[in-house]
Amino acid sequence: MTDLVEAKQHAITAYTDAERRLIRETFARGTTDDQFALYLWTARSRGLDPRAGQIHAVVRKARVKDERGNWVERPQMTIQTGIDGYRLIAQRSGEYEGKAGPYWCGPDGVWQDVWVKDEPPFAAKVGVRRRGDADYSWHVALYREYVQLVDEYDENGRRTGAKVPNAMWAKSPANMLAKCAEAGALRSRFPEDLAGIYVDAEYAVVAAIDEANEQRARGAERVIQRPRAKSATKEVAAAAVVDEDGVIVEEHVSPAPDGSGFTAFWIELQEMLDGSPWDLGHVGMVLNCGSNPADFERWWEANRERGNLLAYIRRKLEALQ
Repeated sequence: MTDLVEAKQHAITAYTDAERRLIRETFARGTTDDQFALYLWTARSRGLDPRAGQIHAVVRKARVKDERGNWVERPQMTIQTGIDGYRLIAQRSGEYEGKAGPYWCGPDGVWQDVWVKDEPPFAAKVGVRRRGDADYSWHVALYREYVQLVDEYDENGRRTGAKVPNAMWAKSPANMLAKCAEAGALRSRFPEDLAGIYVDAEYAVVAAIDEANEQRARGAERVIQRPRAKSATKEVAAAAVVDEDGVIVEEHVSPAPDGSGFTAFWIELQEMLDGSPWDLGHVGMVLNCGSNPADFERWWEANRERGNLLAYIRRKLEALQ
């Protein structure tokens, strides 16, 4: 029996009314009754104690469709923990075999094991190894994708219209970015225990996932609306034999119809997700890319020669269940 299973079995399964009120007011403020129940269930299932501040809920407004199909603002909950909570969950699995890094780099792409410059790093990376892995699995976090921005104010307390890093990101950009890189690496190797939970430093990415999901629901993604060329004919693998990873092992190349590039892939991805338990956030997580359409397009450009990418994505998503 692993330490994680033992922790789950010994986790608190009931709270007094006073404890529930204290937990909700301190670590899950603004949640609905259903959201609060889900928050407590997640804490128990992961063996984390809300009273120790190991896990908390963040509620913000999100635009969703109501029962009549009208767009309304409703509270959206994200369950978050600190990086220490992530490490604890991984260690309790009994399969965590350590990490490499963090490392940071500037725009030159030269990785360093300490960041001494005054300006924020361009990126950070951390490697995580799980039992049975031949090498570390790396996750790279780009500063521009993770930094949390807030409105800038002048000396008179008026908004300037600009966005600046919040207090923590302004004070410790290298440390905050390293947390995001480690969280992404841990989640990629322990998806069954960490899926659906984010580290507090990843708030900007969570907000981007919500925005991407709203765009998907509205059917107004920018990439789908791009005009197609009147005569676009490419040679692609229209018929192929693929292995279990979705990689082509035998291909028969034939002309592909107009729209067989990223736009067609994007539309097919939406259709695959419709009615499934997954969303764009899950896809971005398993692919270790961002959550915006532009991020998916960059991933598609880098991997389109591999073969059946949708089959590959489905296999990665099914591994989360």
